[in-house]
Amino acid sequence: MLLLQTATSTIRSGRSEGKLLRVFLNLRRMLVVYNDVGSLFSDSLLERDPIRSLSMTYVVTEACIRCKYTDCVEVCPVDCFHEGPNFLVIDPEECIDCSLCEPECPVNAIYPDDDMPVGQDNYLELNAELSQVWPVITEMKPALSDADEWKDVTDKLDELKR
Repeated sequence: MLLLQTATSTIRSGRSEGKLLRVFLNLRRMLVVYNDVGSLFSDSLLERDPIRSLSMTYVVTEACIRCKYTDCVEVCPVDCFHEGPNFLVIDPEECIDCSLCEPECPVNAIYPDDDMPVGQDNYLELNAELSQVWPVITEMKPALSDADEWKDVTDKLDELKR
């Protein structure tokens, strides 16, 4: 509760930055879900993880293919990023919806799963699938050598190396 009071005071005083506001709003949403979850589900479902079953995830989309900037990895508090040959993915089971990664991506490839760009919905399933086979990445690495050439290219799914 002290964290929420501190965050609220900071936001009201105008000293907040975008990241703090997003983290606060996500914490508030998770607490509301936690408080209301008893009226929404049976006890058997609550015995599993009620927050995990209701929380959303972030998704790496097409813009990352053949770029693989890793700025997002550096800020992830739970190590939910996985690295493939020319693409990163987020494990939806590990993502805590903190939103710290989204503004760090220089090609705007990361979106909340409930606000995906048109035509990118298949990337939620792709992230889930590939996060099970690709290794976790926890430190920032240089982008691919030709990343700047690919950052504005669209329709890159065929370029994805598994």
